[in-house]
Amino acid sequence: MAGDGLMLCWRDVDHIARDAAEAPQLYAELALVLAGLPGAADGVRVRQAQPGLNLNPLVIEHRATIRHTLVSWCQLIAEERGITLPADYTPKLGRYIASHAQWLAAHPAAGECAGELHALVAKGRTLRQASGTRVIAIGPCPGSQGGQACSGTLRALLRREASLLPSEVACDADETHSWDSTQWTKLGRTMNGRAA
Repeated sequence: MAGDGLMLCWRDVDHIARDAAEAPQLYAELALVLAGLPGAADGVRVRQAQPGLNLNPLVIEHRATIRHTLVSWCQLIAEERGITLPADYTPKLGRYIASHAQWLAAHPAAGECAGELHALVAKGRTLRQASGTRVIAIGPCPGSQGGQACSGTLRALLRREASLLPSEVACDADETHSWDSTQWTKLGRTMNGRAA
């Protein structure tokens, strides 16, 4: 049953908030698995005729869809509520939508919003894990941005042993903060030193 003045039940209101918060995380994690084999998500390996980097077109398309969907819902909130849009930074877009989940649940497009966000997250999870690659959040990034501590979270991208691409640790806020497996020991020492 929908709550008073809402088009959705409270469980679905919570889902809007959770999915809006998770979609930017998946956007960042999918960047880490972007350089997978095309077609890996459906189990078919495709060999490219052209030399160079093989980028998974399904991941490219879904990352664009995540961003477009988040921007669209943020614009609707800002325009109809007469408030300022968040900074054009994907994690902020997700938090902005999550903070307006109850308002969205009372909007005539509540069902569409809940459905779109849920579909984004479900497909993102599938694409993230499709190639056997695992992504694990490991802690705050020890890097810096403009002389201040980085606000990002480090995520470890662990690929299958048979993968031609290396495993790595990367920041979800700054793509230049990245460490390959040969640098993990040094990174661990840096992170332990920062926590002390």
